[in-house]
Amino acid sequence: MFCLFRNSRIVNPLNYFVLAISWMPVLYWLHFAFIEKSFVNNYIEGSTLMVDLLLGLPIVLLFAIVIYAMFYWFLKILVITFAPYMIEKNTYPD
Repeated sequence: MFCLFRNSRIVNPLNYFVLAISWMPVLYWLHFAFIEKSFVNNYIEGSTLMVDLLLGLPIVLLFAIVIYAMFYWFLKILVITFAPYMIEKNTYPD
């Protein structure tokens, strides 16, 4: 299963759909972190602490990458499990 997961790609029509679904939680997370928690507003006003910029901003951005990978891999496992005909094997090595 791991070899199939690592060495396979989702075919193009479904791949764009999976990518779009994977980006939705990332965009929500960034909206929540920057807009709802008023990080951008505090930054524009100048009331952001240096700790928020040095520690908070990289953690928020790294967590966005983790969310994207988590959703993409989960959807890829679902495609491998329920629609294996929508998977093509990579013919070129990494």
